[in-house]
Amino acid sequence: MNPLVNEVLVILEQHALVKATRVVNYDETPSGRLEVKIRCDLSKSHQLQVWIHTEPESLDYAYQLFTTVPLTGACGKTGKTCEGAL
Repeated sequence: MNPLVNEVLVILEQHALVKATRVVNYDETPSGRLEVKIRCDLSKSHQLQVWIHTEPESLDYAYQLFTTVPLTGACGKTGKTCEGAL
């Protein structure tokens, strides 16, 4: 596996909030193009997704925190705003 991906996995796996990690998508070409998506299970059914895309001349990344319910927005039937979901 790519050294950058290995380094990111080690950092995530050692973090106290991360319960489990898995590589969801991995595509590396001989020309140096890499695209990888990593998901981490966190507490309270939350997940962290990290996306990394590298080319020989560039590095792009994104991350997203998600769960099965909205982290903000209307709470239940009351319609009041949810706060402190994390």
